[in-house]
Amino acid sequence: MCIDVAKRANDPKHENKEGKEKCVILLHGVTGNSTDEYIKELSGHCTNNGFNVIAVGHYAPANETNLRLMDFNKQKYLDEVILYA
Repeated sequence: MCIDVAKRANDPKHENKEGKEKCVILLHGVTGNSTDEYIKELSGHCTNNGFNVIAVGHYAPANETNLRLMDFNKQKYLDEVILYA
């Protein structure tokens, strides 16, 4: 799995009262990837408004044979993304 992480802007107006950081996970469409313009624009908007962003990539290394399809409608796969972030 390939993920891109964008840290939130350090701006006191976005500090969370509970001391917890906010995070958004962006999942692109079937043929997309984390470098698509709409993902980059949404990521920029989120980071400028106090959110950390995790964008899932759509890349596979050359000659990789041990790949699996992940259905992000299932919580266990989202938990895996969060674990690696």
